[in-house]
Amino acid sequence: MHTVSSHITAHITSPFGARSTALAVVAGIDLTGKNALVTGGASGLGFETSRALAAAGATVTIAVRQAQQGLAAKASIEGEFKHAKIELVQLDLTDHTSIQALGDPWRSAKRALHILINNAAIMACPLTRLANGYEAQFATNHLGHFALGQALMPAVLEAAQQTGDARIVTLSSSGHKISNVMFEDIHYERRDYNKWTA
Repeated sequence: MHTVSSHITAHITSPFGARSTALAVVAGIDLTGKNALVTGGASGLGFETSRALAAAGATVTIAVRQAQQGLAAKASIEGEFKHAKIELVQLDLTDHTSIQALGDPWRSAKRALHILINNAAIMACPLTRLANGYEAQFATNHLGHFALGQALMPAVLEAAQQTGDARIVTLSSSGHKISNVMFEDIHYERRDYNKWTA
């Protein structure tokens, strides 16, 4: 049995809540000279995150599967914020080769990565298996982002060494409450597939 020390009782507090916008969160923050990468940064929460980081001055790399969606997001952000620095890279989190194709040149360039936002996700989709047999939701949302973090870790450590501050932020959902992780059958090989518990 593990016990928690009594001195660890403080809760993290924030002036922001469910109705806060991404632009409100970065108001007054200067990210000039910082590099950020947002997976799935061309739509939904990822787009708003990319938009806010660019508004605050960061050079934002938007990692997308669909190039056209990325180009539209880039044009929208650059149209709204004239100083925006947006780069696009193709990324398929289910494909290790794609992950390495993003990570290898970043590391080779010895380019610091100050902020990695693991945002991309798929959800409640029909059973899809990758070539290696992995179930697609777990492979994309968890394994893909873990592999990307590993591929970019030297760049994150470089940023931390340069500035004393680097972040990896992984988005999640209250959907995790639907089911525990079934470690004995993560990929639904021996039980009926359920898109919500997956």
